Amino acid sequence: MPRDPLIDQSQAARLAFFEQKRDLFQELVAHGQSPKSLLITCSDSRIVDAGLMGTQPGEVFVVRTVGAVVPPYGTGHRAVGAALEFALAKLAVRHVIVCGHTDCGAVQALDVSLDQQMTPNLATWLEILRPAKTSVDARHSFDDPYLRHVAIVEQGVLMQLRNLETYPLVQRALEQQTVQLHGWVYSLETGRLSYYDADVGQFVPEDAG
Repeated sequence: MPRDPLIDQSQAARLAFFEQKRDLFQELVAHGQSPKSLLITCSDSRIVDAGLMGTQPGEVFVVRTVGAVVPPYGTGHRAVGAALEFALAKLAVRHVIVCGHTDCGAVQALDVSLDQQMTPNLATWLEILRPAKTSVDARHSFDDPYLRHVAIVEQGVLMQLRNLETYPLVQRALEQQTVQLHGWVYSLETGRLSYYDADVGQFVPEDAG
């Protein structure tokens, strides 16, 4: 059987990273992981968890979906629900973050017709996100397409936060004040984050004020 070229390609960097973190990985294997945060973000290859949050292995539990979508509870999409339950019930994370990003292909796809025969799962999945576009377009008129895009991304993050609250485990954790929900938008162009401030009802740049 021929060697897997992707393993060969990654070997040097992977083993160098492991050697650099050997003691940390041994500790994590011996004592298990205890992340304080669950990050729900997009599958986009340009999002790098460590670069986004400045974290070490073992510090953040990560769920990636197209568009950072969280299906509402009971809709049949169980993968996100399983990860959410594991993070809250088994790992006792204290923070759940939904992070969207600029130049998001999932958001851009809401403006085109997807081939239901070629990409039936993608088309169905993005319908969960579509109300974000509908809401923004109904309330605003943008001369700048970029600003419209960002507004839809932000609205999408808020939608996913509301969807999180449909999960009984999240509801209980919020009532018991054992978890906090966070809404972020990551700018691929600048590397900056904005976060949803419920007190002012809008997203605020991280360096504001």
